[in-house]
Amino acid sequence: MVLENYGFCNYFEQFIENEELLNPERKIEYIPPCALNENDFPENFNRIKNICENFKKLQYTFIEHESPSFIMNQNAKIINFWLNYQLSSLNPPISVEKFFYKMKHRHQTFDAQNKLDNLIYTIDKYDLENMIDIYNMYKIYDKMKNSINTADHQLACSYYSQEIVKIYKKLMLRSAESNNSTFSGALDFFKNKYDYLRTSNGFHNCKIEELPSKPSREEMETLPQSPPRKEFDKLPPKPGREEIETLPQRPPRREHGTLPTRPRHEPREYEYPEYACEEYTLDKVALIKSLLVMFLIAFVIIKLSFFVPWLYNKITGKDMWNSITEKLRELNLAILKPITGETPAQETNA
Repeated sequence: MVLENYGFCNYFEQFIENEELLNPERKIEYIPPCALNENDFPENFNRIKNICENFKKLQYTFIEHESPSFIMNQNAKIINFWLNYQLSSLNPPISVEKFFYKMKHRHQTFDAQNKLDNLIYTIDKYDLENMIDIYNMYKIYDKMKNSINTADHQLACSYYSQEIVKIYKKLMLRSAESNNSTFSGALDFFKNKYDYLRTSNGFHNCKIEELPSKPSREEMETLPQSPPRKEFDKLPPKPGREEIETLPQRPPRREHGTLPTRPRHEPREYEYPEYACEEYTLDKVALIKSLLVMFLIAFVIIKLSFFVPWLYNKITGKDMWNSITEKLRELNLAILKPITGETPAQETNA
């Protein structure tokens, strides 16, 4: 049995911040309306149509224009979880594979590059339940984080933290019984974010409960067993190969030249985990400008070191006074020479 990877749960916070895209009033240009009809899904068609509209928004925003493969794969896993979550709440439920097939069959331009192929599948019932609980913890965490700007933020912080602790304790017991390291890693990642928020300056007046630490193996033996898990009995099994082959074939896609052109999507910023590497670039133009400014400052300082003493002597008149005194002395000797008959050299010796 292949274990589910819970690593994408670390990006639930960014996904929740962008869930405003799913608002029915939020229309995105270049996305045609849902083409599913009532014959495809006769029961719960209104909800199916709403899921269809939102699924197209998520695919266009997070997959269609995303170039880095790592980011696109993480987004695809989140979208696959979202689709499993939505379809599991229907009565009767609908297979994820069948819904995805109908989406591509009815929309010629939907996932035309097949980026989502093999990435949309039915998640195991047990793992889906755990992921939904982790997702709900992030939803409550987002509300608690935004409650700091409300008037009754102290009461809100206390209430939200209590709800998070309840879910976290339940997941902690399940994680201890599981051999999936990515499950426990997702809980550790959330706990680090929660503890950082709890100790931050903005929440020092809020009464936020502390999340419990993971118990040791000896302590686990003394803890009560986790409550029975909710079974999604209404989820249908994955369709077999024979069932898929009986579905109507998808008509051929139109030529590439007939596809509607879409504007370039501006890259979006993501808040990666704290251990992500950071790269810094050097602005060569700014470095050259800084060196030129430093050179000019040094040149001015050197010039001033010669100019200031010269200017000081000029202001005080020291050199001018010595020159006048010497001229008067020579004139005095020239006047006294005819009278005394002494030469300047004799006068000096005298």
